[in-house]
This record gives sequence, C-alpha cells and structure tokens, in this order.
Amino acid sequence: MEPTFWRVFWNKTHLDGGAGGHGCRWGGYHRGMEDRRVFLGWDGPCLPRAAAWLRARYGRENTLDLSNVIVATSANRAGRRLLELLADAPPGVASVLVPPAIVTIGHLPELLYESPGPVADDLQAALVRVHALRQAPRELVARFIVDPPEADDWQGWLLVAEDLAGLDADLAGQGVTFDTVADRAEAGLPDFIERPRWDALATLQEAYQNLLADMGLTDVHRARAAALALGQVRTQRDIVLLATLEISGTLRQMLEQVATQVTPLIHAPAQKAANFGPLGDALVEPWANHCVNIPREGIRVVDRPRDQAFQVLRELERLTLADGTLTPDQVTVGLGDEALAPMLERMLDLQGIASRSAAGRPIGQSRPVMFLAAAGRFLASERLDDLAALLRHPDLAGWLHQHQEAAAIDDWLSLLDNYISDHLQGRLAGQWLGRDSTRRNMNAVYDAVWHLAPDDHARPKPLPDWAESIALMLEKIYGQSSLQRDDADDAQLIRALTVITDALRAQRRLDPQAPTTPRLSLSQAITLTLAQLAQQALPSQAGDAAIEMLGWLELQLDDAPVLLVTGVNEGAVPQSRNADAFLPDRMRSVLGLPDNISRLARDKAMLAAMLESRPEVVFVSGRRDGDGNPLIPSRLLLDCPSDELTRRVMEYYGRESEHSQSPPLLTSGRDTFAIPMPRTPNPPITKLRVTAFADYLACPYRFYLKHVLKLGSTDDRAVELDALRYGTLAHEIMRRFGNGLLAQSHDEGAVINELTRLLDECVLESLGDEPCTAAMIQCEQLRQRLTVLGRWQAKQVAEGWRIAPTHIEQELHATIDVDGSPFTITGRIDRIDHHPQQGCYRILDYKSGDTAATPDHHHRTGPKTQRRWVDLQLPLYTLLARAAGLQGELRLGYVQLPKDPAKIGLAAAEWTAEELDEAVEEARKVIRHLRAGVFWPPALPLRDDEFSAICMDAVLDRQKRIERAGALTLAGVADGGTGGDA
Repeated sequence: MEPTFWRVFWNKTHLDGGAGGHGCRWGGYHRGMEDRRVFLGWDGPCLPRAAAWLRARYGRENTLDLSNVIVATSANRAGRRLLELLADAPPGVASVLVPPAIVTIGHLPELLYESPGPVADDLQAALVRVHALRQAPRELVARFIVDPPEADDWQGWLLVAEDLAGLDADLAGQGVTFDTVADRAEAGLPDFIERPRWDALATLQEAYQNLLADMGLTDVHRARAAALALGQVRTQRDIVLLATLEISGTLRQMLEQVATQVTPLIHAPAQKAANFGPLGDALVEPWANHCVNIPREGIRVVDRPRDQAFQVLRELERLTLADGTLTPDQVTVGLGDEALAPMLERMLDLQGIASRSAAGRPIGQSRPVMFLAAAGRFLASERLDDLAALLRHPDLAGWLHQHQEAAAIDDWLSLLDNYISDHLQGRLAGQWLGRDSTRRNMNAVYDAVWHLAPDDHARPKPLPDWAESIALMLEKIYGQSSLQRDDADDAQLIRALTVITDALRAQRRLDPQAPTTPRLSLSQAITLTLAQLAQQALPSQAGDAAIEMLGWLELQLDDAPVLLVTGVNEGAVPQSRNADAFLPDRMRSVLGLPDNISRLARDKAMLAAMLESRPEVVFVSGRRDGDGNPLIPSRLLLDCPSDELTRRVMEYYGRESEHSQSPPLLTSGRDTFAIPMPRTPNPPITKLRVTAFADYLACPYRFYLKHVLKLGSTDDRAVELDALRYGTLAHEIMRRFGNGLLAQSHDEGAVINELTRLLDECVLESLGDEPCTAAMIQCEQLRQRLTVLGRWQAKQVAEGWRIAPTHIEQELHATIDVDGSPFTITGRIDRIDHHPQQGCYRILDYKSGDTAATPDHHHRTGPKTQRRWVDLQLPLYTLLARAAGLQGELRLGYVQLPKDPAKIGLAAAEWTAEELDEAVEEARKVIRHLRAGVFWPPALPLRDDEFSAICMDAVLDRQKRIERAGALTLAGVADGGTGGDA
C-alpha cells in the first residue's frame, strides 16, 4: 500500500486521542525527548554486541557492575543467553560480574512503580472473575458465550475467565477499557453490531473490579493505570531496552516518565534510524512498505510437515554437520509453526543429533500432572476405564508395591486388561466379577488406589483446604524417590513438582471464607489446579551442545551462525488474527491495538536483522499441513521485486519438489529392523487343536508366533464386546440351555423365555449390573436373535432332534496317523444333536457373527472346480466324534445367529465323503510341515492384525526383507522355542 494511504488511515483512526497507543510507532519523537537510541548495527548477531556495549558502558577495572541496570528483552531465552555472554568475558576484560535485573518486556512495568495497595495474584484474579461470571444472570453471559458452562463446571468457567483476562490484558496494554470499546468501534466501523455483547462484557468487568475492591485488592492493569495517572512511575536504575520491537501503549507512557534513564539498543545500523521509534520499536509505515527480499537460494518449498523435517536434515548434511565441521550449538532451527517441533525432534533424534526446544515441554505432559489428571478423573467418575488409565501411570507401580495384597499380584496390568475386556463394566459398584482369584486381585488393587485419597474426597470444601490433600497424594507417589538434579529425567520431575507446589501454595494463601473462594470436591480441586497450570511449560535441561529450536519471535536475538526456519507459511509468519472471537483485525486497528499490519512491520524488521546478521539463513515453507490441507506461502517469501514474484509463485504452486520423495540420511548405515526368524520347536509339536489348523493355513509364521511362542495382545481399550467375546456369551447361553430341561421342549414360548433368562443371567455374571452402554445395546441385539433362535429350536425338537448333553463343550481327543507316527488333535464341539428315529447325528458349531455364511464358505476358497481348504475345523470334528464313540451317519453344520433374522438357524455342510477325506489329508500336510519346522514365510493378511507390526506388513520393501531372511537356512539358526502342545 502507498504511504499516503497509511497517513490518511492513521489520521482518521489513531490521532483522535486513542489511548496514546500507537502514535509514535508511525514515526516522529515526542517534543523535547532526547534521542538516547544506540544502534548496534546488524552485520553481526545482536546479543554479543549488546554484551560488549554493556561492558564498555558499565565496566570498571576488573568489575562489571550491572546491579543498577534493568535489561528488558522480548524473550526469556534471550535474557539467559545475554547473561551467559556477560559471564563469559574475553581475556583482558572485567571478569567480576554483578548481573543486571533481566526481565521480559511484559514484566518491565512492575519494576517502574509501587502499587498503593495489594495487587491480586493470577489465581486470586481468576477466581474473582469466575465468581463474577457465575453470579451474573445467565442471559447476560449468553450475550458473549453461546453456551455458558453449567454451574459446577469449574474448568469451563476458568477457561472463560482466562479468555476474558487475556482480552482485558490486550485492551489495557493500550489503555482501552471495556466500557469504551463499543463507542469507539461504532465510530470507526459503520457495520459494527456488537454493542450488546460489549455492554455485557463491560458489566461483568465492572463486577469483577468491584469484587476486587471489596476484598481490598486491585489487579495489575488497574495498578499500572493508577501509577500512570498519579505520576508515580519512577526508578533509580538505568533501563536498557534490548531489541524490543513492540512496546505497548501503557508501557510507552510509563517509559516516557523516566525517559532520561532509558537506553534502547537497536539491532540495526544508524542509517535505519527513521524506521525506529524513540524507544527502539519498529515503526509501522516504514517497515510495512519496506521490501525485505529473501534471496531465492535461501528458500526451500516442500510438501508436508515430515518433508520440512527431512529438509532440515538435508541442510544439516549440506552444511557438513555429519563430519564435525559444524557443531549443533552453531545451528538454530526456527519454528514458524511450533506444531512442527515434535516431528523435528524425532527426526533429529533418529540421526543422533541432540536438540533442545527453548519453549520447553508443556507441564501437562509431565508425569505428576498426568498422574493428578488421571486420579481426578477416577475420583469424579469411579469408572473402570478411568481406573485403568490411573493404573497405567508408570509412577503408580511403586505405590501398589507398598500394599501387601496388591504387591503379591505378578502382572496386575494384564489382570486389568483381561478384566476390562471380559467384563466391560461401566461405573464400579463395589462388585467385582469373574473367578474368585480375579475378584480378589482386582479388589486388592482397587483398595490400594483408594488409599491415595481421603475418605471425604467427595465432600465440598474450600479450595485451600484441598491443597494439602493434593500435596499428600503427590508425596505418596513421589516421596520415596531419590531424585538427582544432574539426571535429565529427575530434573524434569523436580521442576514439575516445584511448579505444582507453587500453585498449591497460592491456593493455601486464599481466604477460605471469601465468597470468591470456591467450595469443591477433591476431584474438582484437582481439575481447577491443573487448569491453573495449563499454560505453563517446563524449560529444557541445559547440557551438552544441542541444536536449539526457537519460536519465530526469538530468532532475531539468537546468535547461532546458521538459522533454518521452518513453517514459513501465511498465518504463522507473520501471525494473523483475522478470526479472533472478540477482536478481529479491523476492530483492533480502530482501537489502536496491535494488528496484522503492525505484526507484519515487526516481522519485517526482525527478518531484515536475521538476514543481515548471519552467514546462512534458510527458510522452509510447506505446501500442505499434516491433514493434507493446502497452505499459503508467507508473504515474507513473496516480498520481492515483481519480476521475481511470478517465478516464486510458480515454484511454490508448481510440481512437487523432489525433496518430498524420500527422507535423507535415514537409509544410511546398517538396517537393524528385520522380521525375527522362527526357530524349530524343541520338543516338537505333538498335539494341536482343530481350530489352529486354520491359523497355519492362513500364515505359517503367525501360527508360530501365536501357538509356538504363545504371543498375543491385550489392552484396556475395549468399549464393546468384540466378536470373540460376543460369541463366547452366546456360546455360554446355549451351553446352559443344552444342559437344562427345556432343551428337549417343543414349547416355543418356554424355550424363548429360557434363552432370554439365561441371557440376563450370563450378562449379570460377566458384565455386572452396570455394563457400558455399547455392551448393553449388543446384549439387547442378542436378545432379539435368541428370540428367533428359540422358535427354530422348538421346531427342531418337534421334528425329532434332541441335543445330546453329554457331548456339549466336552474336550475330545483323536489320533491321526501321519507317515506311521501318531499325532493328537483336540477340540470342543459346541453341540451334537441326535435323531433316534433316523439313527444319525448332527455335529454343530455356533456362529454369532453379523453376516451368515455357509460352512463351505468358511472352510474353502477358490473356484468351484479348484476349492482349497483354509479351515479344517468341521471335517476334523468327525474324527473327534468317532473317537468319542458316535456311530452311524454324521452330519456337519452351523447354528447361526446373524443380524438377518431370516438366516438364523441351521446352515448344513454339503461335503461329500471324498471332500472330507481331502480335508483330513490337508491336515496331514500341515502336521508334516509342523514336524519339519516350516514356519516361513509370513503371508500378507487381508487386514491388519496383532502381528502385523512384527511381520512388517506396512513396510514398502517387505518382500525383499522376507527374501533376504529366507535365504538363511533354518539349520543355521539355533534351536529353541516351546514345542509339545500347540
């Protein structure tokens, strides 16, 4: 845009007495103000030059005394780095350091005045604001929140209060009050229709301030305003503003009152003086219209986030980090989009390259906070899944081992997984299900967990009264640990516990009788505590040289010679706030708040300094985000001459970059990932269940994993009955029915009533009286299927068929002769029906899947003339039946309970005697392979299963890996493993 437009725009919207916010950011000095700016130049990094200036200004003989100096920076990390540089004095320079007070620019105001009264801390202010919100009429709150939280939703109210506190800080930073927003917006925006909303916000803000006043408190923004109004801004110390490109209107006015003590250090040459204000802030008009042309050779365009990580590795490879000519501490990775940090850390770690995020780790990812979150959820719900989440916390194991009964359990996590999968209880009602040993063990673990919390955990108490209980819970878990500060994991744990302790101390300072102090249960107190901590981060452990990962706003003050900036896309760099719920960009401009154009000016000033002060800067931009959505290149990448602009746009939107094809470096070195080769079982397999033959026919290697090594998976993620457990429930109902008197009845109503009664009985035994919702729905679906099956069953009895109860679920054995050596097969037949008049038997297997299928469909595959056996269960049942003494004709089939009621009932197998002989011969082939130890190669299944990761089903070069492994002779592999029965 042309400068003339900006001057007109500024005269119309900003020079009408608006909070004194941005007038000087557009150029010019306050009349009579001395120019105290110091230009450090930008032909080198900022911090070393600032350290040199401080030494030259304040160094005396052998001492650098900065005790009377306040240094304000834009980021904490810059302050720490400046202190390192001051302490690391070059030879011949003052070696005794008395450090300055180093603060971020946002905390500088509190060093410039003394409040006439007590100022509420963050927790007090938040709770007062929550109280004001909860006491307000719901229709008033609904003017700015579509769906206000419920009265007891403390976390929800606290989130609303935090949003309003952020809004308050935004406005107060430029001296704007809630009750003036609507008037100023109506004057500057003809289409403004938000007055009812802002009137409601102003009413609530007044209530908040009145509550604070009633308590004899004020908040930090009002304290600053009062100090300004009363002319009480003063300090005896020198103030050094270190490359502070953004200064709020309120702080600007405060600094003007102590102007003779303020020295701005500007990271730019004196020739750029017109681009900076008297306090060193970036002026909008000069910088917004300034062209900071990033050299083409410094721009990389790739596809997805992972490709950005790969590109960083390529740049490191190009810069010879691998051979040691470039060390990690000479490289900084910039995060235009901080969501890229985890992927970048993983990629660097895979290459053995140390990295460190300056933003630190969110405290919500720390072990103590995750423990409190899990404990709070369980105390609130007493649900089995929440108990499982708590028990899975690694730090709980030590506590359980302190309880004799719980400590006696060898593997309580597997116990928990199996219990959840088997019983799917919802809310725990003090009744454990299953076998005596299971109930006893679950109760032992349950009791140990409850000893973490006081008996009155559900009774509402003032928040300060719960602080000690929360601290005691943490002490029970971590109090016995011996922590070492020089251990990275221990140090992180110590930092997390320290932050939580500080929050609990703040709670203890609250007045329990104050109306603003909430009365909560323990679980609610934990939730509020975690919400209080949510925005905090734990700094990374300082240590050996590592690549620093910094946010965009910290990059100018970094002094590494190589800078690789990722996530350089519009919306992230420069940051845009067009969709702000309260203050969209147009409204911010009218109110004199920092807006998109001022952020662009700031970022251009930063970018110019980055480019000029380093020998190597690379900017990486992505075409798509992690979900595949298209991204837009940052306008900073397109800030170039018009003849160059077309080329850059074509390159960004042109064909996919070659850098998106494959990762760098990762293919180098020895491949350590391989499918483990099977070993010949010793002793050999001599017995096999008839159901296991299908596993071998499907995949010999998976058979080995499952039946030889006895591998399997279990977890606590079940929220409904899976196919196996649904079938088990149906089988158990039919087993009990077959052993009962009504199994021989042809009374349809009586049979149906008995089946549904047995359903209720089995559900109560296995799932309890409060199963999860999904399981309840499944049980009702099974009830409908059993009703139809009852009609079929009564009809079978009327036709002369009788269930043989002596053979129901009986373990049967038979011997197959294979090449002159016997082999045992075993199995349990679900049901055998006998027809005395016809002298024949039906060997039946229950199938409860949603879709009906014939026995031949399950057992064979391929064209009609070339059917291949894939399951041998029913044919081998004939051998078990003969071994059990059944004589006469044997028929095979399924009793099906599918979703379609028309298909519930008998599905007969129509195999000939020759086909059954083929099945038995196929079993002999399998037995020969088992004896020979043939468990290779792994087959590719139709869908992922529990062994897919071991078999590398998703690996692109899987077949090559299998062929390479298969080239090894099994004779060269050491014998071992488990044999015998499988």
